[in-house]
Amino acid sequence: MVYWGYNLGVMNKGIELCGIKLGDTFDENKFKLIKKEPIPGGDYMCSIDKSFLKGRMVSSSTYFKNLNVFHSMGSKEISMIHADNGGGYSRKDCLEIINELNDYYLDKYGDHYDMYVQDNEKTLCYFYYFYPPNYNVISFDDPKSSELKEPITTLWLLASQEKFQEYKTLEAMLWYYQEDEDDKTPEELDNTKEKTFLKVAGLRQ
Repeated sequence: MVYWGYNLGVMNKGIELCGIKLGDTFDENKFKLIKKEPIPGGDYMCSIDKSFLKGRMVSSSTYFKNLNVFHSMGSKEISMIHADNGGGYSRKDCLEIINELNDYYLDKYGDHYDMYVQDNEKTLCYFYYFYPPNYNVISFDDPKSSELKEPITTLWLLASQEKFQEYKTLEAMLWYYQEDEDDKTPEELDNTKEKTFLKVAGLRQ
């Protein structure tokens, strides 16, 4: 695995969606909540008024209209972030936004994380994987140091079909990759034709 370099003095760890960073503590006082409700699995889903964020941050939030943050009932740590653009977009519009988001995340995190993408152009479905620096390095002096490492983060971009087929809704979801299936990392999973992992460098038009 080839890394693009990492400068500890440049940025703090963690990936954001709409200016909200995965793994941060969710402080309800900093946001205007539209709704907070329990969901199956023991989590809360908090719908945020995105207009409340306007002018407070420059981030991927400019591409989305609706924003939801998830955390467990026993913790305020943000475990997942979901956003969508409200729908009514053409396939071409969605692809243009996906390309812009690709460039945005590459520009912001490409020097700090090793980034891979698994794509399905036919369905406009893209999975991005952000590997923190030295993810596969284990210290012989302190083997338990691996327990403190930042996990792999997954960003999912999807243009979902609406009732009228010419329109789509662009969705984004950010969460920590769950290492199951014998603890394989994403690129070690079944490498079928539809599961090809590419180093992020820009998408085709």
